[in-house]
Amino acid sequence: MDEPILTNYPHERLSRLADAMTDVLPDGSGIRAIVFIDDDNGGIVHPWGYPEPEPPLVNSLIFLDAAAHLYDLGRALGFDVGIIINGQNVPFTIQENPDRR
Repeated sequence: MDEPILTNYPHERLSRLADAMTDVLPDGSGIRAIVFIDDDNGGIVHPWGYPEPEPPLVNSLIFLDAAAHLYDLGRALGFDVGIIINGQNVPFTIQENPDRR
């Protein structure tokens, strides 16, 4: 697998597709999205709507949002999802938000 390329612009077919998918989202709405697209040659992750310009904080927020979705996907499929970072198990809890429904 090739090394990941981090850019601020869509630089190949899959990232252009993901960019087009997020074109329908309203700017300034507070909506954040992470688009994952894969084909036979690899895949891309396209975050949209995340604040700038503090990369370490934003990268952490993107990671946590993706982890929360993976956690929920695991629950929906009937298994537990755990997170291990640098060999350490990271406690991961999701607080239910009744206003989100």
